[in-house]
Amino acid sequence: MGMTTWRSLRFVDEARKIAPFPFNTLQSDHGPEFSRWFTKRILVWKKEIPEYLRYYNSERPHMGLGMKTPIELLKTFPRY
Repeated sequence: MGMTTWRSLRFVDEARKIAPFPFNTLQSDHGPEFSRWFTKRILVWKKEIPEYLRYYNSERPHMGLGMKTPIELLKTFPRY
């Protein structure tokens, strides 16, 4: 059973879920499973994840935080 783009993507998705650290780079032998589509997907992740984290922490109200954003809540604590 050969390695395909879809299997490679599934592997990376699953590894990202369970890894105790973020992936900063992926190294490959530039085989067919690392096609342009795969490379584009990685570039999309690099763009979308920071955008989502910004939205989640600074724009999205959270019920558990009294309808404040995490950033708003942090601003209520004194600085040390």
